[in-house]
Amino acid sequence: MKFYTKAWLLEEHVEKLMPAVQKAYSQHILSLELPSAVNALARLRLGGSYILGVAHHAEHASLHVRLRCGDFEDGFTDVMLTFSQVVVSQQDLRSLDRAMRPAEIGVICDEVDRSGDHFELRMLLNWFDEVVVQFHDVTIETQTVPERGSNEACAKENSITCKLPPELEFRVPTDHVKNCDGGGIVTISLERTTDGTITVEWDDTHFHFLANGKRVSYLRSGVECIYIDRNAKMMRWPICRLDIDLASGGFLLLSASRKHEGIFDEVIRGLQAGPLPFTIHPERPKPKS
Repeated sequence: MKFYTKAWLLEEHVEKLMPAVQKAYSQHILSLELPSAVNALARLRLGGSYILGVAHHAEHASLHVRLRCGDFEDGFTDVMLTFSQVVVSQQDLRSLDRAMRPAEIGVICDEVDRSGDHFELRMLLNWFDEVVVQFHDVTIETQTVPERGSNEACAKENSITCKLPPELEFRVPTDHVKNCDGGGIVTISLERTTDGTITVEWDDTHFHFLANGKRVSYLRSGVECIYIDRNAKMMRWPICRLDIDLASGGFLLLSASRKHEGIFDEVIRGLQAGPLPFTIHPERPKPKS
């Protein structure tokens, strides 16, 4: 951050310094002569918002971030940002993931700037994590939340559905029901099902995965990582699988024979086409040292 720095925020009389900092930043933005879309991003002023969803598509160099802005007095608006030709570090992606609701973390302040031939969005989160997103262009969509601050009103919109081909299996791990202790699975039904569609739904507390009327739900606070394993085996057969890591264990969600890897990838791309509130990692992240 160049203007709304950590040191500035820690000043004893920060409110007295605010007008001068805002004026300096506004003059800087005017001097940059930003393209209209980037200038609109600078005018958004994301401070005070919180993060609903993050989806990074490394193969397309794009990043989707969904934020809720506003307050109970003036009402709330969901802002969907889509960055193209994006460069963002893995550390910053982890910071964004950790900041997603229901985490009690928001954006303190933000800045837009030029960086060579690209632009930067810098955000300071309220644990003083600074996130930097470098991009070439940005698309901004907004949607008014029907009821002020109502999670129920927007819950129906928080879903993605795509085709589930017969080559893929959707698995509900009934053998792990013992982990239903507040940190893992909270709904258990059939062991597995094939064909039809798969839907991901989410609210402030849970992720829900549904296929053919069967459902498995995870507490968002208990999900540590969602990742793809392309080198797994089921018995002796090579498979591709989508796994969910919880503090209480790892669980298989989707699987396909390695010979159907293309179909498996198509389903993953379908899920990632919307603003998922989590990142599907292309492989299991290495443990922190």
